[in-house]
Amino acid sequence: MKNFNAIYSEIQQTSLHIKTLYKKNLILKSIVSMIIIFIIILMICLLHIAFYTYIVFILGIILLFSFFYKFHLPSYRIAYKRDIISKMIASYDSSFTYHSYSPITKDIYYEGEFDQEFNEFHAEDGIEGMIDNLYPFLMSEVETIKISTYTDSRGKTCRSKTTLFDGFFIKLSTDISLPCRIYIRKRYPFSNTFSSLSKNMSGRNINHSRMDKISMDDSEFEKLYYVETNNQMLTMQLLTISVLRQILDFKKIYQLTPEFTFKENSIYIRFYIKGNIFEPPMFKSPLNYNRLKKEYKFISSFMDICNDMIQAIHNLSF
Repeated sequence: MKNFNAIYSEIQQTSLHIKTLYKKNLILKSIVSMIIIFIIILMICLLHIAFYTYIVFILGIILLFSFFYKFHLPSYRIAYKRDIISKMIASYDSSFTYHSYSPITKDIYYEGEFDQEFNEFHAEDGIEGMIDNLYPFLMSEVETIKISTYTDSRGKTCRSKTTLFDGFFIKLSTDISLPCRIYIRKRYPFSNTFSSLSKNMSGRNINHSRMDKISMDDSEFEKLYYVETNNQMLTMQLLTISVLRQILDFKKIYQLTPEFTFKENSIYIRFYIKGNIFEPPMFKSPLNYNRLKKEYKFISSFMDICNDMIQAIHNLSF
């Protein structure tokens, strides 16, 4: 695994195509900004017909940014992912391959048993590869949406969309098949007092009726997570104090709260994440050092947690 500075040096040698697109991006932004300023000045000059001025202003903004997103951003976004993100991931580990699409399908996501009753499934920014050339994994950004239909007081049929999950999902395969299932889930506010409410808040609809909820020997972990399993002894053997601290340290270092499903010879991990990952910065150079270092740190973060879980399983005796 190369350090970030070595990878950044390689990325700097990237094709001129992305740099050309970025220059066009700056020019287009300057033009858009000038037109917006012109519209604002026009609005001030025509203040006595403010209603029409506001309409012109709003329509102008919508048209300009629609043009910007439709005709410019797609080509810039594609080039950024192809010339920079793909190269950075391949440089990080030669077995890793980045795809702008997702190797995670709806069926694979179902296997993790996080949430099931969603109507829409979207996935992109996929990575696949091997950890230590032994353990294959698939990963991508995933969004699940539940659509509810209801009738309002006027008898009109309405639809509402609720995002159940928006973050990253990983499927990691191991060489050891567990004889039980283990679910580590994030606690939500008031989960101890209003358990049914907390499960609705989390958007989960998995029936673990045959599972036992067990307490772990770490009060800090207990505040953030609950654990369900059908084999308490093996679960306690797997989730040692050391493993629990690794999960908590992961949250402290990377500000991410992973959830886990251990099932047969697979580990499923997901975590909510704020901000755009693997997307081109709109107001900074595509070769911005700090931005790319953040992407590198993100890759390192999920590698760390995968390695920790593999090691924990290999420490089992059954």
